[in-house]
Amino acid sequence: MKKFLLALMLLAIHADPASAARARYELEGEIKVRFYYDQSFYSTGFWNYSNLQTDLLNALNYTGTYGLGLKFVQDTSNFNFLVDMGSRQTWSRNQSRDWLQANLPITTGIVKVLIHSRGMTPDGICYDDIPGSNLSSYDQGLTFRALPAGGKASSHLMVTAKAGCSVNSTALITQASLKDTFVHEIGHALAHPGNDNRMAQCKTPPQASAMCHSVAGGARRSWQKWFAQDVTLIRTEVFDTSSRQYPRVQCYEYSSYQVCNDECLNTAGFPNPGATEVYENCKRNYCDKMCR
Repeated sequence: MKKFLLALMLLAIHADPASAARARYELEGEIKVRFYYDQSFYSTGFWNYSNLQTDLLNALNYTGTYGLGLKFVQDTSNFNFLVDMGSRQTWSRNQSRDWLQANLPITTGIVKVLIHSRGMTPDGICYDDIPGSNLSSYDQGLTFRALPAGGKASSHLMVTAKAGCSVNSTALITQASLKDTFVHEIGHALAHPGNDNRMAQCKTPPQASAMCHSVAGGARRSWQKWFAQDVTLIRTEVFDTSSRQYPRVQCYEYSSYQVCNDECLNTAGFPNPGATEVYENCKRNYCDKMCR
């Protein structure tokens, strides 16, 4: 009975590490991200946001450190970051793909990100501008990729800052919404197909995974939220092996050793049989591996 209770408590700790801490993961691989901007958006809309590119890069660093265990870096090679998308205001998925192939072709080891403020819809038609259509459908982001390999990724993607698709509106989405879409598309660039709309976890409030395609029931998709299967799927694809599907813990973030020790005491379940062993194991696994 003692061994059985000990096994149960150890399992509980393994499945849900002490709640007062976050695991900080080792950063593996190298996902290079290169930013481009449509000239029209850069001259006007870009400046409505606060340090947009830095904010997006910080989101990737956070995602790597606390979510995927992947190293994201900005590609700083010499290139012109401004592109001209011409006069077309509403783009279909096929037109977006063809434009990217012609103007920002996939380069091995680079994730090319184009941010603009054009309307994007599945078929290039904005039904919001057609009176009586009773239809509304548009995209906020699109990704086209080659398969990742060797800890690197190769893709090109678009993220629009435009709210909706109507040519009669110049409204932009919030910076928080743009960031959610951006991180979601980066997930696609790493070969994640996206979580199915019917997935129960995408409908469980308050936060749904960054890779949910749609949410319901009061849930909100968040770039900071990653389901376990998101992480293992992406890492398996990026490293082309299931042996590296789990990120490696670098250390655990606690505010103090005392907080960790208290958490281990609470988890141990004194005076239950085996509590001392559970407590000592917890200290070894977490308190002795605190981030410095």
